[in-house]
Amino acid sequence: MDCIIISEDDEWAQQLEAKLSQANIQAARNTSKSSLTTEDTLYLVDAANRQPDIADCSKRIVLFTDQPNEQSVVQLPRTNAPQWLLNHLGIGSKGLPTNCGSTSSEGQIIVDNNGVILSINENMSSCLSGAAEQWENTYLDEIFPELTDKTNHPVRRQLNKLCHQGQPCSGHLFAAKNSLGRNRYLEVNVSKLIGNRFLLSCRDVTQRTSSHNAMRHKARFDALTGLANRQLLMDRLRMALARSKRFQRKLAVMYVDLDHFKPINDTWGHAAGDAILREAGARMKDTVREIDTVARLGGDEFIVVIEDLQ
Repeated sequence: MDCIIISEDDEWAQQLEAKLSQANIQAARNTSKSSLTTEDTLYLVDAANRQPDIADCSKRIVLFTDQPNEQSVVQLPRTNAPQWLLNHLGIGSKGLPTNCGSTSSEGQIIVDNNGVILSINENMSSCLSGAAEQWENTYLDEIFPELTDKTNHPVRRQLNKLCHQGQPCSGHLFAAKNSLGRNRYLEVNVSKLIGNRFLLSCRDVTQRTSSHNAMRHKARFDALTGLANRQLLMDRLRMALARSKRFQRKLAVMYVDLDHFKPINDTWGHAAGDAILREAGARMKDTVREIDTVARLGGDEFIVVIEDLQ
């Protein structure tokens, strides 16, 4: 339950409850003893012409009174209480944060605690190459598989973890699938909303991330063959030697060069030589296992590292 209304004024309480309901905020009267509450439940106390007993109302209390004064609890005017409350919570008429909407410069997604998408703004739907209606009432893992790829970690737990126990998180980088099945890289901030919902604010960093990945790939892989280069070879060789020593397993290091390669370049040209190198590298890579490494040192020289030998 999001809010508990404590009031003897039935008309005032009913109006407040109806307004909150329109904003997708679950509210109940204090007469409902079976209402489930959490540590986030707000207690809305009507203090008109009486001194309310708020000893059992936890610390999240909003006190409505005709004569506000400085106390330890939040006090708001009783007149137009629903709108005052929504403004105080930073919530619009639909139960969403006031800074959430199609005018936001960020992509935004609202989900419930089961990961069902309740709403998505225009910027987000454009980023995902589809209409907003296409994504509503679908599951969040259709966009962010990383959030729900662990069967023992439901999306609610993942989102709560990102929120750092209710506090807005710093940007986390996730790969997002658009409607065409292509990956976009999004920097995601998650905040918890009232009503067991979450707001994901997303910034498209695909170009920056792709450029970074391309530079990282270029620094570690041979441009011609796509094999590991000398730098990556040395890193993997050090790790392979450490694993071999730790687990008492043998490994093999093979040096390979291509015979009579220079005449191919001289006779048929460098384009033909490059094709030979690419084909030789591909065949060697297809021959070994995934855990093994095939690297090109330069020219027609290759190194193959084979681990975990009997």
